[in-house]
Amino acid sequence: LFASHPDLLKLWHHRYLTVVQDTVNAHKGMVDKVLGDRVLCLWNVPRKCARSEYFAVKAGLAMVGKWSGMSSELREPSEAQEGSGSELKMRVGIASSVVTFGNFGSDTMKVFTVVGEAVEVAVALQRVGCKEHGVPVLVTEAVAKQVECQMPCLPCSVLRLAYRTPAKVVPCLRPLHESTEISEDQDLEWMYRLDKQN
Repeated sequence: LFASHPDLLKLWHHRYLTVVQDTVNAHKGMVDKVLGDRVLCLWNVPRKCARSEYFAVKAGLAMVGKWSGMSSELREPSEAQEGSGSELKMRVGIASSVVTFGNFGSDTMKVFTVVGEAVEVAVALQRVGCKEHGVPVLVTEAVAKQVECQMPCLPCSVLRLAYRTPAKVVPCLRPLHESTEISEDQDLEWMYRLDKQN
């Protein structure tokens, strides 16, 4: 994407990271590392953060909302000139569990980051779950239980982590904004879809 337009790529990446950084900081998190267009964000490390799952989910929804308002300007240059092409969409995966935080660098380079299952699951949610099911934000069941009093979460699907032996099944839920109310019919529809996945 943008292979022959490096200046436009730099502009896109700058705006994208600005949205992520500003939103995460405003919701008591921190940006840990950037790998191309993938960003690892942390809550509750290295500083304690009460209700970390709530702030993480709220940040995810806010980021997607901000980016959707900007991304229509940023398309493949040839497509943008023709007025066609798809927008550049943001996908967010959120997981929570015990992780190890510290210096995972070498004798000459310090690399402070986290290692643990939550990182692997969050990446899988973002890379596979959101793309397959067409939703911008997915969370694990553990995260959903921590935020259900503030924002509803709809069961969406299950994600099978094939690299695990045996493969681990992770329920995926779609968080909704705090003001959203779930109708009984909507709730039953999502539960039916989840049951068929199992």
